[in-house]
Amino acid sequence: FKLIALEKLVDSDYAIRDMKILLIFLILSVLGTINGNYLEYSDPSYDHQNTTYISHIEPINIVDNFTVTPFFSPDHSSGVQTNIVLDAKEYVNIICPSWDSWDNSCNDGCAPQVQRDNETFPVWQALLNAVHDGINIRILTNDYNTTYPNPGTIDPLTFLFLNGVQIRYFTTLTFDHVKYIASETQTSVSSVNFDFTSYMQNREAGVVLSGSGSAALQELYNSTFWADWNQAFDFVPNQEYTSEQMEIITNTSRIPVVIPERPDLSTYDTPLDNITGRINATAFVSPDFAYTFVSNAISAAKYNLYVYMYDTSGQMCDLLQTLPKTIVTNTKILVSPNIDGSSAYDAAQDCYKDLYYYGYNIQLAPSVFPYAHQKFWIIDYGYAEANMFVTSGNWVDEDLPNGSGTFPPYTNSSWRETNRDFNFHTTDANIIDVFYNTLMQDYKDGTEWYPSD
Repeated sequence: FKLIALEKLVDSDYAIRDMKILLIFLILSVLGTINGNYLEYSDPSYDHQNTTYISHIEPINIVDNFTVTPFFSPDHSSGVQTNIVLDAKEYVNIICPSWDSWDNSCNDGCAPQVQRDNETFPVWQALLNAVHDGINIRILTNDYNTTYPNPGTIDPLTFLFLNGVQIRYFTTLTFDHVKYIASETQTSVSSVNFDFTSYMQNREAGVVLSGSGSAALQELYNSTFWADWNQAFDFVPNQEYTSEQMEIITNTSRIPVVIPERPDLSTYDTPLDNITGRINATAFVSPDFAYTFVSNAISAAKYNLYVYMYDTSGQMCDLLQTLPKTIVTNTKILVSPNIDGSSAYDAAQDCYKDLYYYGYNIQLAPSVFPYAHQKFWIIDYGYAEANMFVTSGNWVDEDLPNGSGTFPPYTNSSWRETNRDFNFHTTDANIIDVFYNTLMQDYKDGTEWYPSD
């Protein structure tokens, strides 16, 4: 308050009343309840959306001859995704929520020579060589408004940027939740974040599409990348570097690309097979019509449901409680023993409790995984109607929003926290078998979940 404003209030016979009214108004304003506009959360630091997004990207279904390669962490993700970069001849486009160094001592930045010599993330190694070979590299990610790297140090993205990699920050919606690597011939859609834990310790899942028959699917993801890219803003390093540091950073001599061996976690060693044939598949993105597509498929289930999901709450939890009991008794739900963030964890536990009392059996994934971060599910396994989904998004309202397809920015009273995600669906029995076998092996090695009360 300005002092003069307080002086005017105390001059009034209604000073106490007016000050109470003003105080209430200020409190309501802070809570966002004026005119019924209640915002449960403050605007996240990563939210840079400034225009209204309207759903318009329709799912694309094809039946054609092409190849799908299912892959899982901690078994094959690092090799599969690094090889996409190594095989690229023209470009590599990447979307990732964030990017962490695989050297824990470099989380806040490292000396340039340390970053160059000690970074063991093979995708980073391959990208640095690729940009020096003249391949166009683009990375779309989120801006968290952090102050890193520390003065005099450098992080992996800044290092790539100073070598010619184009980097932009996402603004289309609240958050970029996509995990995507694509070249001119291959596209990977998965749950794998760009950090050591996701590649080498978690259970994660994804697919790689290749072959000319998959062109329409790959183009849906590619065109969405470009739409979001063109709306994004440019990455800018947070500091300048000396000529001596720049000589180290821009050294064009090749660095070794070392794909690590699968860690020995005493868990199911998933296969890595190229499944080629006439495949029925659909590419779709969130939030554009994704909830409708997913909910319709689940509601159409006739026999069973197999779910391996990191995080579930909200409307997807409600949807499961509308399925007939004949399906519930033939359903297996496998979930992560850990979920990042206390509010997300608590919401998931509340959901599991509701599902448990509805009749579902819920199993915790093997505890050897810090996070069972995969997102896939199979409908009517073993029957002609069998189909499955693998996505970058969870079964939460941010990833699968229902209702209006209009998503305004935070300044609008109708704002909803909403993520961009990429999703894949297929009816191919060979692909489904790979995911089913992984789920069932992890289910066998897991432990049964029970309510805490």
